[in-house]
Amino acid sequence: MKILGIDPGLEATGIALVEFDFSNLKVLLLDTLYTNDKYSLPEKFALIFNYIKNIVTSYSPDWMVIEEVFTQKYPFSATKIAQVQAILFLIAGLYNIPVKTYHPTEVKKAITGSGRANKEDIKNIVLSLFPVGGKDLSDHAIDALSLAYLLTIEMGNTGMFNVV
Repeated sequence: MKILGIDPGLEATGIALVEFDFSNLKVLLLDTLYTNDKYSLPEKFALIFNYIKNIVTSYSPDWMVIEEVFTQKYPFSATKIAQVQAILFLIAGLYNIPVKTYHPTEVKKAITGSGRANKEDIKNIVLSLFPVGGKDLSDHAIDALSLAYLLTIEMGNTGMFNVV
């Protein structure tokens, strides 16, 4: 089973694709899609849409898992993230991929045992579970991998598997 985890963002979107069969878990893709200020808002949305659509058509994921929008300080940012999330839901709908969402505190609690964990705690645990080599990974990619891992747990992965 292939699970596509996505940490949506307008400036940086984290992507992780994992494959698991209840005893083995393999990271197929771990990346961050960056946009920049030279792109207009519609161009950024098109870039995100096309990038994720290409992953979906290349890998045919069985599930998509997306981080829920959460921000207390920046309502404008929440709106933009929600728009990116809508693009992701559109892709899932176009390709008949079921979607699961998690709130950031759910992910933190599942990964670290505390819903108030910081990014560094999550990164340390996730990288200890998934030896992805010497990649310089963004927090967004780590969040996407955490999302995908959490869905494998929900689907029956006991956490006792061989990382391939």
